[in-house]
Amino acid sequence: MSQINLAWGRPPSADYEALAERFRPIFQRIRTGAVSRDLERRLPTEEIHWLREAGFTALRIPRSHGGSGIPISELFALLVELGEADSNVVQSLRAHMSFVENLLYGVDSPRRERWLTRIGAGAIIGVSD
Repeated sequence: MSQINLAWGRPPSADYEALAERFRPIFQRIRTGAVSRDLERRLPTEEIHWLREAGFTALRIPRSHGGSGIPISELFALLVELGEADSNVVQSLRAHMSFVENLLYGVDSPRRERWLTRIGAGAIIGVSD
């Protein structure tokens, strides 16, 4: 695992490996098609849907809103692993991840609650179907 996790205040928890194992088969599927997607200039829409179905796009969303509520250090460690498979997928999720972090650190409001619930249920910001 990369040492990037040390830059975010604390390393991933002891549960990180179990969490990462949940996504590594998907990362491998993504890696398998990365070069052909690049050569064909095809957006990784299907691959992002695989991640959504596995709960990747709701990892930081609190459990009370349908997410996993993981710490940011674990998200970044997973993003590094995903980036090793296909950096374009990570880039495609930048707006979504930023939106989620803004919600998490924003003021409690009906808008915040509504979006946390939507994303916890599978909505992705900045990625079209």
